[in-house]
Amino acid sequence: MTTGDTLKWMTEHKMFTESIMWLLGAYLAGSGATYYLFLRQNFLKATETTIDALIEKGFLRYKKTSDGEIEILKWNAIDE
Repeated sequence: MTTGDTLKWMTEHKMFTESIMWLLGAYLAGSGATYYLFLRQNFLKATETTIDALIEKGFLRYKKTSDGEIEILKWNAIDE
């Protein structure tokens, strides 16, 4: 059975009803949103882990600000 035959059979047997299309659309939208959110979260976590490891091993210069935040310094920054 070719692709054309399969699509013809699906059309003849009403495989793509409005309900099925709504479910397919909702599934695709949900899958896309989930993929984006997890991709973004994993990227941020990987970036944070890398920077923390570089600071811990002494490859990045930093200083803590008065509110506890870490500020990364340029390699040629003069110590205050």
